[in-house]
Order: sequence, then structure tokens, then C-alpha cells
Amino acid sequence: MSKKSLRNIYSLGFVSFFTDLSSEMVLSLLPTFIINLPGSNPALLGLIEGVAEALSFGMRAISGFFSDKLGKRKSLVLKLISLVLKKQTLLMVWKMLSLNLKREVIKK
Repeated sequence: MSKKSLRNIYSLGFVSFFTDLSSEMVLSLLPTFIINLPGSNPALLGLIEGVAEALSFGMRAISGFFSDKLGKRKSLVLKLISLVLKKQTLLMVWKMLSLNLKREVIKK
């Protein structure tokens, strides 16, 4: 195995680790947050979790199909990881903007 391949494997592992870590940090708090919302109950939480799992399995099947069809796994993985990172960055920016907007509305 060449050094370039090893570098790609380690880079992908590094990015995947921190993406999973950040997702797990948020997902561990999500059930408590949902249950404490007004009008929510455990059945609603179960429905949300069930839909999330169904979407996850569906997306695995679809992405596996495209990966097999295209045969270019590396480019597909890189595009999907960059999409996830862009999404997380946009969510962070959106949260910062919404907090600033709320602060400005409360000031006035």
C-alpha cells in the first residue's frame, strides 16, 4: 500500500471520527430535549426515532446502489463527507445568526 493511500485512509478516518463524535454529542441530548417540549410525549419521540432509522436505512441502500453503479467509491465518499461538513457549518452559522437576531429583538 502506498503512502498516498495510507494518507487518504487516515484522513478519512480522522474526518469520520470527528463527524461521528459531534453527531453523537447532539443525538444523546435530543431525546431529553424533545420530551421536555410542551405537548410532546414518549410516543412522539418513538415516532421521530422510527422515521429517522427508516430514513437512515433507506439512504444506506440508495447510496450503496449508486456506489456499486458508479464504481468510484473514493469520489463519492469525498463528496458526501464534504456535503456533511458544509451542512454542519451552515447549521452552526444559522444558529449564530438566529441567536443574534433574537438578542436584537429582545433588546428593542
